[in-house]
Amino acid sequence: MIAPRPLLLEMGIYDDCFFIQDMLKGYEGVKEIYRAAGAEDRLWTDIGPSGHAFQGNKAFEFFRKYL
Repeated sequence: MIAPRPLLLEMGIYDDCFFIQDMLKGYEGVKEIYRAAGAEDRLWTDIGPSGHAFQGNKAFEFFRKYL
């Protein structure tokens, strides 16, 4: 399992390959696992107004912090 390792979930709300509802449903389940592991601060999300593309709004900060 990934938890409690850092995880960034990034998605555009206009993605035409994946559905935002599925990502959010998965996120809620993963969030419970991270909470139980005492690592909720290591679970990041970046949801923005784009399609199926790299956004990078939080990625660089995430990498600087955890790599």
